[in-house]
Amino acid sequence: MVRFGIRPEGTLGVALPALRKLAREVGKDHGLAQRLWESGIPA
Repeated sequence: MVRFGIRPEGTLGVALPALRKLAREVGKDHGLAQRLWESGIPA
């Protein structure tokens, strides 16, 4: 992660395939995206 400029503190460590599956199920939701961004917790 450091190699890509991602700080590991506070990350959840969600696997990309799981994240993509969830994204397909949830679909586009700007309100949810805004709340996730404001949480300050990167996936």
